Amino acid sequence: MRLPLLLLLAACTGTDDKPADSGGDTDVETDSRPDDTGETADPHAPSAPEIVIAPAAPPAGAGFAVVLVTPSTDPDGDAVSYRYAWSENGAPRAELTGEAISGTGTVDGDVWAVTVTPTDGALDGSPASATVTIGNSAPSAFAVTFSPAAPIDGDDITLVLDPPPVDPDGDPLTTSVTWYEDASLNTVHTDKTTIEGRYVSGGEVYRAIVSVTDGYHAALVAEGTVTVANNPPVLDSVRITPVSAADDDDLVATASAEDPDGSEITYAYAWYRDDVEATDVGNVDTVPAAATQVNEIWHVVVTASDGTDSVSATSDGVTIIAFEGTVSSYTFSARIAPGGATGSGSWAYDVLSHGGRTGEAECSLAWEVDLTEPSRDCPSCDFSFDAAFTYDTAASTVTSGRACAALATDGDGTLTYTEARETFALSSYGSGYYSGYMSVRGTDTTTYTSSYSYYYSSYGVSQETDTAGYTTLTAFRISRRYYY
Repeated sequence: MRLPLLLLLAACTGTDDKPADSGGDTDVETDSRPDDTGETADPHAPSAPEIVIAPAAPPAGAGFAVVLVTPSTDPDGDAVSYRYAWSENGAPRAELTGEAISGTGTVDGDVWAVTVTPTDGALDGSPASATVTIGNSAPSAFAVTFSPAAPIDGDDITLVLDPPPVDPDGDPLTTSVTWYEDASLNTVHTDKTTIEGRYVSGGEVYRAIVSVTDGYHAALVAEGTVTVANNPPVLDSVRITPVSAADDDDLVATASAEDPDGSEITYAYAWYRDDVEATDVGNVDTVPAAATQVNEIWHVVVTASDGTDSVSATSDGVTIIAFEGTVSSYTFSARIAPGGATGSGSWAYDVLSHGGRTGEAECSLAWEVDLTEPSRDCPSCDFSFDAAFTYDTAASTVTSGRACAALATDGDGTLTYTEARETFALSSYGSGYYSGYMSVRGTDTTTYTSSYSYYYSSYGVSQETDTAGYTTLTAFRISRRYYY
């Protein structure tokens, strides 16, 4: 016999049921499983997994997949499986239910998202999500070094990219190289990875700027600098000439140096007078005679530099002695009118001697010269003139020891000047007889020696034409004889 429904309900009610409260409400059972309102997850559900998508930046046409970094675990030890829900640019792709996406149809810039939900077959655990953007990966970073790390003169210098840049997508890389040599751009070596040793000199500083790109991303740029070891110059000798310098001699410093690296050498000079630096002389290779006095001792310190390193050497000392001998000079100067028809100038002969065998003597004779173009032609001459010499008493002086007054005071002569042959000749004839001749060889010096004297001569000639067409001819010959 069936029991009434009321009795069946009463039979199912436990004796520990709570009575209805005074408000007439009945107790309601609470569901502990998580729902969409954010309730606490069921303690029997699987834990949430940790996931990533690999590769992190797949290029277009490449596949990718979910990687379980930390799989889900089930509190009850039940087996856990996963459901995958994919979307592309926010649109669900319900047909894609696996952990991987093939590369077919993936496009640069697309954003893919996946939600992975663990389940033990009865309960779902908390899901995990990840996204990936389709796009090209940049090449790896690198540093610029050189081989050898410390090059010397003549070494090849080779670029080393450490570590070598790598493109994660396998794209070909384009590398460009810009070289600077001693802070100046050197386009000869552009895009070269090796500088040949024939271009490498000691003391040079090379800087390389390297740019690497895969064609998709901004170029990666790195640079490095290397200094070529420098060999300093070798200074072989330093000396002062003349060794026996008289008080009317210039002192000339001569240095001989070589640079093992082939660099250009420059010289600096510091002169010392009686061991005190002669700052009045300055950084010059020649000290004029006017700066010296008898009995002074001079030496010079010469510094040779290749622009990076320098070396110095000191000469032997030279003692200034009193001049004993004779100095004679011939000088000529003339201004030629345009066209070479006429000219005027001066012609002088000077003698100075003291000490030694001739005794003290000094004379200075001068002539004024008027030039007229001769009737005959001189095809080999730049200039050819008949000359009238007029003795210049006011400009002439005679002191004891020499009969300079007996020389001619006026006369006629010829003047020729041939630049191609470098010859210059003058003659003067009068009541006395006097003639002078110059054979000019630029600034060559001819030296003669004997058992009692030292003799040398210097010569010079020049020709200059001004804007008005006037030509100035100048010539000189100076002869010195030293007595010992």
